[in-house]
Amino acid sequence: MPFPQQIQWHITEEVRKGGKSMRAQAQAQGGKRQLPTDERIKDALKTFSVEEWKDFIAEFEYKEVRKLGSFLKAHREEHEHASERKKYESVDIFARERRMVLQLSHPKAKLIAITDPFWDAHWQEKSRTKNLEGAPRPSERRSWSEMASERAIAEALSGPGYTVTPYQVKRWRERMEQEPFEEFEGAVDDYLLKMRDPAAYERLRHRREQGEE
Repeated sequence: MPFPQQIQWHITEEVRKGGKSMRAQAQAQGGKRQLPTDERIKDALKTFSVEEWKDFIAEFEYKEVRKLGSFLKAHREEHEHASERKKYESVDIFARERRMVLQLSHPKAKLIAITDPFWDAHWQEKSRTKNLEGAPRPSERRSWSEMASERAIAEALSGPGYTVTPYQVKRWRERMEQEPFEEFEGAVDDYLLKMRDPAAYERLRHRREQGEE
């Protein structure tokens, strides 16, 4: 292994050991964990993979996921130009969904993929741009316009154990047309939840009004 890679490997291992030590200390203190500093979050973003972050965030408490979300928001411009931009975007998505699960915590609570409408809008915009540029077809099967169709988006967002239908995509688009984000008074994750699942958004809003959040 080249010397620079050896150094990076040792740094990574030290960070991992530090994380395990912190977790062990927290468990010894009854599970209470101190919120990570901005510097630790920054180091962890450089060190751990997307899959490792997914596992970490699944165990985060509400204050921890809010801390992570605040850091990502404050450094968004920096991340947008980073070489690992996709990793930061994925971590941000995991954090938003974890936060939503905790906000709607209930014995029968389930994960709501609030970012589905975001990716739908993203692909629509990308397809329009590619069409205007006269870019080559993305595949033999579909044109750029067809890539942004309700059926194509539903297929792209679906996965093992998770199904999105063209009708659902149609309904998101109708809601976003009726209420653009610019007219919404609230945070972006609240807006995405409302577009994805209006009933869940109303439950969350009710809980906030009751002071349960």
